[in-house]
Amino acid sequence: MYTRSVIALTISAGMVGVFLIHPAARAQAYPNKPIRMIVPVLPGGAPDFAGRAVGQRLSDRLSQQVVVENRPGAGGIIGLEALKAAPPNGYTIASVPMGPLTVNPHIYDKLS
Repeated sequence: MYTRSVIALTISAGMVGVFLIHPAARAQAYPNKPIRMIVPVLPGGAPDFAGRAVGQRLSDRLSQQVVVENRPGAGGIIGLEALKAAPPNGYTIASVPMGPLTVNPHIYDKLS
Protein backbone atom coordinates (compact mmCIF):
# COMPACT_ATOMS: atom_id res chain seq x y z
CA MET A 1 0.00 0.00 0.00
CA TYR A 2 2.77 2.37 0.96
CA THR A 3 4.62 1.59 -2.30
CA ARG A 4 1.59 2.51 -4.40
CA SER A 5 1.23 5.82 -2.59
CA VAL A 6 4.89 6.67 -3.16
CA ILE A 7 4.66 5.77 -6.85
CA ALA A 8 1.47 7.81 -7.29
CA LEU A 9 3.01 10.78 -5.48
CA THR A 10 6.18 10.56 -7.60
CA ILE A 11 4.20 10.42 -10.85
CA SER A 12 1.99 13.33 -9.75
CA ALA A 13 5.01 15.44 -8.81
CA GLY A 14 6.61 14.64 -12.15
CA MET A 15 3.49 15.66 -14.05
CA VAL A 16 3.25 18.93 -12.13
CA GLY A 17 6.91 19.57 -12.93
CA VAL A 18 6.31 18.98 -16.63
CA PHE A 19 3.41 21.42 -16.71
CA LEU A 20 5.38 24.06 -14.82
CA ILE A 21 8.46 23.76 -17.05
CA HIS A 22 6.59 23.70 -20.36
CA PRO A 23 5.78 27.46 -20.62
CA ALA A 24 9.34 28.39 -19.70
CA ALA A 25 10.82 26.04 -22.28
CA ARG A 26 8.78 27.61 -25.04
CA ALA A 27 10.69 30.85 -25.48
CA GLN A 28 8.99 31.98 -28.69
CA ALA A 29 6.13 30.89 -30.88
CA TYR A 30 6.92 29.14 -34.16
CA PRO A 31 6.03 30.03 -36.78
CA ASN A 32 5.37 33.71 -36.32
CA LYS A 33 5.93 34.68 -39.98
CA PRO A 34 5.30 33.01 -43.36
CA ILE A 35 7.33 29.93 -44.25
CA ARG A 36 9.04 29.81 -47.65
CA MET A 37 9.03 26.43 -49.41
CA ILE A 38 11.46 26.10 -52.30
CA VAL A 39 10.54 23.62 -55.04
CA PRO A 40 13.45 23.27 -57.51
CA VAL A 41 11.33 22.31 -60.53
CA LEU A 42 9.13 24.04 -63.11
CA PRO A 43 5.55 24.84 -62.07
CA GLY A 44 2.93 22.32 -63.14
CA GLY A 45 4.85 19.07 -62.79
CA ALA A 46 4.32 16.26 -60.33
CA PRO A 47 7.01 17.47 -57.87
CA ASP A 48 5.46 20.95 -57.94
CA PHE A 49 2.01 19.53 -57.29
CA ALA A 50 3.34 17.44 -54.39
CA GLY A 51 5.16 20.44 -52.91
CA ARG A 52 2.06 22.61 -53.13
CA ALA A 53 -0.09 19.89 -51.53
CA VAL A 54 2.39 19.54 -48.66
CA GLY A 55 2.59 23.33 -48.34
CA GLN A 56 -1.19 23.62 -48.11
CA ARG A 57 -1.44 20.91 -45.44
CA LEU A 58 1.44 22.46 -43.51
CA SER A 59 -0.23 25.87 -43.72
CA ASP A 60 -3.49 24.45 -42.39
CA ARG A 61 -1.75 22.61 -39.58
CA LEU A 62 0.50 25.47 -38.45
CA SER A 63 -2.06 28.25 -39.07
CA GLN A 64 0.62 30.17 -40.94
CA GLN A 65 1.08 30.95 -44.62
CA VAL A 66 3.44 28.69 -46.60
CA VAL A 67 4.68 30.37 -49.79
CA VAL A 68 5.75 27.91 -52.49
CA GLU A 69 8.57 29.31 -54.62
CA ASN A 70 9.64 27.48 -57.78
CA ARG A 71 13.39 27.76 -58.47
CA PRO A 72 14.00 25.51 -61.51
CA GLY A 73 17.22 25.08 -63.39
CA ALA A 74 20.49 23.15 -63.50
CA GLY A 75 18.88 19.89 -62.43
CA GLY A 76 17.64 21.33 -59.14
CA ILE A 77 20.97 22.89 -58.16
CA ILE A 78 19.65 26.47 -58.31
CA GLY A 79 16.84 25.68 -55.88
CA LEU A 80 19.15 23.84 -53.50
CA GLU A 81 21.65 26.72 -53.61
CA ALA A 82 18.81 29.09 -52.64
CA LEU A 83 17.96 26.77 -49.75
CA LYS A 84 21.59 26.65 -48.67
CA ALA A 85 21.87 30.47 -48.77
CA ALA A 86 18.78 30.96 -46.59
CA PRO A 87 19.29 31.71 -42.90
CA PRO A 88 19.02 28.55 -40.75
CA ASN A 89 15.99 29.76 -38.80
CA GLY A 90 13.43 27.17 -39.93
CA TYR A 91 11.48 29.57 -42.14
CA THR A 92 12.88 28.24 -45.42
CA ILE A 93 12.20 24.62 -46.30
CA ALA A 94 12.26 22.63 -49.54
CA SER A 95 10.33 19.93 -51.31
CA VAL A 96 12.94 18.27 -53.51
CA PRO A 97 12.67 15.30 -55.89
CA MET A 98 15.23 12.55 -55.35
CA GLY A 99 17.35 13.40 -58.41
CA PRO A 100 18.95 16.62 -57.19
CA LEU A 101 19.84 15.05 -53.85
CA THR A 102 20.99 11.61 -54.96
CA VAL A 103 22.35 11.93 -58.50
CA ASN A 104 23.81 15.44 -58.73
CA PRO A 105 26.57 14.94 -56.13
CA HIS A 106 27.89 12.04 -58.24
CA ILE A 107 27.67 13.88 -61.57
CA TYR A 108 28.97 17.33 -60.67
CA ASP A 109 32.36 17.75 -59.02
CA LYS A 110 31.96 21.29 -57.72
CA LEU A 111 28.73 21.58 -55.79
CA SER A 112 29.13 24.26 -53.16
